[in-house]
Amino acid sequence: MSTSARGRGGASRSLLAIRLFGGAQFSFDARPWRFAAPPRTIPLLAYLVLHRGKALPRDVVAFALWPDDDEATARANLRRHLHYLRAALPLIDGQSPWLTIGGRSTLAWSPGARCTIDVVEFERLSARDSSLEAADALYAGDLLPDVSDDWILGERERLRAAALTNLTKLIQAARLDGKLPAALRFAERLLTLDPWREDAVRHAMELRYALGDRAAAIAEFEDFAARLRRDLAAEPMPETRACYESLVRDAPVLQPGRGVETSTEKAERQPILPFVGRDSELAQLHVWWTKAAHGNGSLGLLGAEAGIGKTRLLSEFKRLVESEGGRVLVGATSSLESVPYQAILQAVQGAAAIVSGLRVDRVWVAVFADLIPELRSHYPGLPPAPGSGDVRTRLFEAFFQILSALAAQRPTLLIVEDLHWAGEATIDLLENLSRRLGSTRLLVVGSYRDEEVDRAHPLRRLRKRSGPNRPVSRLALGPIQRDDVRQMLAKMPRSRAVRPDWSEQLYNRSEGNPLFLTQLLAAALEAGTAEPFHETLPGGIRELIRARLAHLSPDAHSLALLAAVVGDAFDGDLLQDLAAWDAPRIDGAVHELLDRRVIRDTGLGESGDYTFAHHLIEATAYAEAAARDLSRRHERVARALVELYPARQDELSYRIARHFQRGANPHEAAGFYARAARFALARFAYDDAAARATAGLNLADSDEQKQTLLLVREEAHARRGDSTSRESDLEALSALVASEDVQTRGEIMRRRINLFHTADRRDKESASIEELVALAECSGSASAEIEGHYARARLLMLASRGADAVTECERALQRASAAEDVGAQIRCHCLLADIYDRSAEFPNAQSALAKAEALSRSAADPAAQLAVILMACRLANWQNRYDELHQHAERMREIATACGDRGHEGIANNALGVVALYRFEIAEARRYFERAIEVFESVDRPRNVIAARLNQTLLLTRLGCLDDAIAVADAGKRMAQAAGAALFGEAVDCLAAEAYLRRGSIEEARAIATDALERSSVSGSRNKAIASMKLVRCDAMQGDFQRALARLDETLPLLGVPGLEIQRCDALGDRAWIATQLGNAALALASMREFLPVVQSEPLRFGEPEAVFWVASRACGAAGLQEEAGAHIATAWGIYQSRFPRIPEEAVRERYARLWFHRDLEAAYAQGAVAARP
Repeated sequence: MSTSARGRGGASRSLLAIRLFGGAQFSFDARPWRFAAPPRTIPLLAYLVLHRGKALPRDVVAFALWPDDDEATARANLRRHLHYLRAALPLIDGQSPWLTIGGRSTLAWSPGARCTIDVVEFERLSARDSSLEAADALYAGDLLPDVSDDWILGERERLRAAALTNLTKLIQAARLDGKLPAALRFAERLLTLDPWREDAVRHAMELRYALGDRAAAIAEFEDFAARLRRDLAAEPMPETRACYESLVRDAPVLQPGRGVETSTEKAERQPILPFVGRDSELAQLHVWWTKAAHGNGSLGLLGAEAGIGKTRLLSEFKRLVESEGGRVLVGATSSLESVPYQAILQAVQGAAAIVSGLRVDRVWVAVFADLIPELRSHYPGLPPAPGSGDVRTRLFEAFFQILSALAAQRPTLLIVEDLHWAGEATIDLLENLSRRLGSTRLLVVGSYRDEEVDRAHPLRRLRKRSGPNRPVSRLALGPIQRDDVRQMLAKMPRSRAVRPDWSEQLYNRSEGNPLFLTQLLAAALEAGTAEPFHETLPGGIRELIRARLAHLSPDAHSLALLAAVVGDAFDGDLLQDLAAWDAPRIDGAVHELLDRRVIRDTGLGESGDYTFAHHLIEATAYAEAAARDLSRRHERVARALVELYPARQDELSYRIARHFQRGANPHEAAGFYARAARFALARFAYDDAAARATAGLNLADSDEQKQTLLLVREEAHARRGDSTSRESDLEALSALVASEDVQTRGEIMRRRINLFHTADRRDKESASIEELVALAECSGSASAEIEGHYARARLLMLASRGADAVTECERALQRASAAEDVGAQIRCHCLLADIYDRSAEFPNAQSALAKAEALSRSAADPAAQLAVILMACRLANWQNRYDELHQHAERMREIATACGDRGHEGIANNALGVVALYRFEIAEARRYFERAIEVFESVDRPRNVIAARLNQTLLLTRLGCLDDAIAVADAGKRMAQAAGAALFGEAVDCLAAEAYLRRGSIEEARAIATDALERSSVSGSRNKAIASMKLVRCDAMQGDFQRALARLDETLPLLGVPGLEIQRCDALGDRAWIATQLGNAALALASMREFLPVVQSEPLRFGEPEAVFWVASRACGAAGLQEEAGAHIATAWGIYQSRFPRIPEEAVRERYARLWFHRDLEAAYAQGAVAARP
């Protein structure tokens, strides 16, 4: 509040003006006033003014100004300087009205003093955006720069910060209004106050460039960079360098929405309405931002109907974030998302130079550079992106790594607008990001129109993830209210001649829709009357827009209709080519459309210089254009896009196809739809690819076109995992392809084999294999022969016909060697290793694997190397060779990390966790499993997550954390059911049954194990033997040893297959223990003699070797072999005791000790004898 006091007339209206900015100055009655007082009087005056509005205790004032003096001296100084102050200030009517003295205890600056104080006025003017320029004019410099008192330093910095904030707001507002000279003046002023403000440097660079002085813009950076290096030994921020590099390349630097002011002779621009009525929504957005800035990022969705103000709200939010030091990236989806991930790529593209300064692995940059090629100019020698493996997962990981690295450097807001036009690929990417933002400083906010999101829209799936404690938040935006309209008009500039009494009519007519309000107000101002408020317009806002378009000049009107036919983004060259006008005529029409805010400057350069200011304006213009020769115009646009942009045909293929389709040229449209589908497929946008191929098929007029489109669509379906659609497409292809086209027929057969193998349809797979082999024999095709024999070998292996499988695989290998097909040779050797391992021919398996590994190393193909190492890990795990497993897993992790294969990285961590589990390295096992789950969840691999959860359950069970184990198992079972992973569900149940057994919940264990046994009996999996063993233990724990023994005798044969050796030893241990309970010492000892050599040779292959040795001691004790029993007890005790220090938490060590066999072991060891278990 100002302390200015303006009297009611008369000679006593004398006014004192006090200026404290830049140094103390005084005037009285508009003439300079000499302030004659000692130097310390000025700080006293400033203290009273800055603490105006309240009575100040004298002690407080005295100690603030004379902190080093004792109390008496300070108070004396205060009394003396108060006298000096009253004497130095002028008298009015013989009085000194400036101070209010409250006896001997308080004093204050008089609230009724007739004076103006620049600091007070500055703070009052700074409170309103409309008076910021006047506030800046008052800031003549820092507050009393010659005064160094402690109390004034904080006030000086506060006011200085306010001055800088004012200038920042003025720059942004001037740029938004297109007043670039004024914006540059404010930027220069900001740099005068703070020459190290890099945001101001960037503003100055961009504005000089936009005003046509590119050389001055470049010099601005070079001068700043030189000063920075000279004075601070520092380099400019990545954002500043990125801006500089854009200038050097002569690329656009203005952000979208910041149009260039054209000419003062042009008609006044349509007003931008003051921002009102969105306080609560802006506050909610700010809550999201605050959380993100503190490391708890998220995805927010902003939904509303068209014209309700989503873009304006996000624009204000952007300004707020930037004012708080955040980085903001903005992108939008066009009405034809011709490029997958368009909005996100557009947002990141402007930060390409910033990315070069990030701490991010080059493999992710290489992947990203396939989408944004200019990145390679910032990374000399950047290798090509890995081209094999799970490429879509790798791409999504690259997005996350780049964006999270940007946010790690500086909290970042990513705005992606118009998601209702986004394809499946963009939504999949956002969904992937949403699961991982919680540990980043990145906030992603996407906007969409409610009415455009139908039930089939992929955005519906993303919205379902919203809610409390979920990764997606939602914010709905409604119309503004009646009071908001009144407030809006009150804030309008006086030059607009807006009448306050319009508010009621405006609200009633628009119902609070901001776009409708804008159009109504613009129409009224253009007409100079409120008549538009009263007109009956049956078409609502569209009719109002049409009326405004009709008021354009003939050239501007024609160009608007032509631009609407072109679509969402267009540039001057394209419009000039289509209109066949000269450049001055085009420029004049474009400038008029800009001035009337029909279109806006995007600042996107290559992607299109201009777009319509709102989609409803485009739709209205297009509807009017439709009444004319629309078909011819669309075909002309298509041909212009082909001729003008030959290097961008892939990127523009979808738009070109749509124009040819609307131009009644189906043949050309189908060809470009095929190209668009391949482009989407190359960017891993599988749903988009399928949709574009389908659109082409609906138009294709030749078998050749249909064949091309079906092949692309089938591949898209394959990558989506849509077996039904794949089979349908392959059948259609088979009917189309000529018999002499051996190559295409072979490709179709290979795809059919892959389809039926994945779907476990062995009869169909076998028939397709035989067709391919027959084709190979007739045609002599090497690739068909290799694939045919390889597929036949794989099918024979699954049928447990190992010898026949080896023969077929060796045929495939021989042909692959003759054809020098290294990739096929590697696959054949891996398959041989698998066949031999399943047949327990381990030396042959190792030999085949060694050959595959040698070939993969020579090929230098990371994907091939990972495939070989994965097989090596499987063999080592099946055979419980944990040292080998550790070696292979470390190598896998190294290669996977280097090539960005997150799936194999997760598998490697899971395998390392298994090794740590069997080595009883508890902390390491936990870390590896948690890391594996984190990776698998980030790449959406639910089956792998379940596998890691299984291992976590096993770890918790062995530690005695049984409630936790059961909870993890329950979560794993739900995931298995959701993923349709029956075998995983059986395995989870087996582990859960063991946890219930150890907890003493026998009936729960029995129910779960029985269910698992029934299901595994149908599936024929190895889980049948495991589930049966759990039922054996249920019987034994309930004392039914005879039944347990009988069930065990039925189970042991099931455990005689390769890969279940450890489980067989566990079953023999159970039989030995049960036999001791039945008094059958001979059976107990025989069982022990069978399993003990295996345990003694490699005890760490067993998860709980102490339990096995404890059972051995029981068997020996029952047979009277006390010395041997004692030795086994000692071994068991030594293992048990060695494991305690490896359990980090005391509470967990207590649970581990409470496991029943550990209690029995402790009792037996304490007694020095083998005690029988009651």
